Amino acid sequence: MPCLPQGINDRLMSLRLPLLGDQFATIMSAYAPTMTCSDAVKVKFYEDLHALPATVLKAEKLIVLGDFNAHVGTDRASWIGVLVPHGLGSCNDNGLFLLRTFEFSKQITQKPENLHAPDNNATMETRWCPLRNGIQSTTLEVLGRARRQHQDLFDDNDANISNLLAEKNRLHKAYMDLRTDATKAAFFRCRCLVQQRLREMQDAWMIRKAEEIQEYADRNEINNFFTVIYSRLPNS
Repeated sequence: MPCLPQGINDRLMSLRLPLLGDQFATIMSAYAPTMTCSDAVKVKFYEDLHALPATVLKAEKLIVLGDFNAHVGTDRASWIGVLVPHGLGSCNDNGLFLLRTFEFSKQITQKPENLHAPDNNATMETRWCPLRNGIQSTTLEVLGRARRQHQDLFDDNDANISNLLAEKNRLHKAYMDLRTDATKAAFFRCRCLVQQRLREMQDAWMIRKAEEIQEYADRNEINNFFTVIYSRLPNS
């Protein structure tokens, strides 16, 4: 045998086999930690496993075999391109380690020829939007939205305010792209309208809150009375 098995550690081993011509295939044998092992042992194993594909030439075949002591489940929708239709049961912790390892490996081994070439004529906004959207969606998925401890008019008018600001931003962009008297007038007219509507919303919100506080005071509901007051204070 021209290539002997290489032991990486007591859980990983690789064997490089010659194929037809000058092609090779690398077989990796893995014996993953069991569920009773500590998280540190599991993390170390999957870090070593993740590093191994980088040692194999891209032109060569890579086959990973072994006992991963894992249940990967059947949720193919969450692991597109990673989990095949032969999953069984539910996913356990070792299964998540395994799926995440190969999902990340799949992401970083995309071939350049399969990726879209950059558009040299794209505007700055066109280039920025995919990055911005990716950062926002990932942040929301991982961290979620921060919960405000105080209330304001945005809580009751979020959709209306968002629509007003979106229209103002659209007209501002149109004015920046094409500076004419018409686009300028449209933008400034919209800006004045947005400011007016925001003031109206704020006044209406303040009146509703004042009425709510007064109702609690009239009914001697002290807890609700102070809850509403302090909920409007950012530093309460």
